[in-house]
Amino acid sequence: MDSALAQRLGASLRRLRLAREMTQADVAESAGVSVEFLGRIERGATLPSVPTLFGLTQALGVQLGALDEGAETALSSTPVDEDSKELRRLTMKLRRATPGVLRLVAQLLSEFERASRG
Repeated sequence: MDSALAQRLGASLRRLRLAREMTQADVAESAGVSVEFLGRIERGATLPSVPTLFGLTQALGVQLGALDEGAETALSSTPVDEDSKELRRLTMKLRRATPGVLRLVAQLLSEFERASRG
């Protein structure tokens, strides 16, 4: 393993996560990895596979190339507002929801859409 690369990649992922005001749990769940594994990546103790790395960048809402840039540069091209943070939180809750809850949410959304059309 290239420890210098692991250190640089881990530090970059951590800076981006903190700049997004996301917890390790937020990113790990969205990327489909454990919090412990994400912690090892951020500390530079391990390198993720390419699919995992892609999942992490997706969870952070950045392009893969942003890992080589400073966090400020990467984030300036992909702004995050409070609505986006709330949408991420809601998405994570929906992923854990039971089928019954998902059906109820779908019905509520249909009613809102119908009401907004007039």
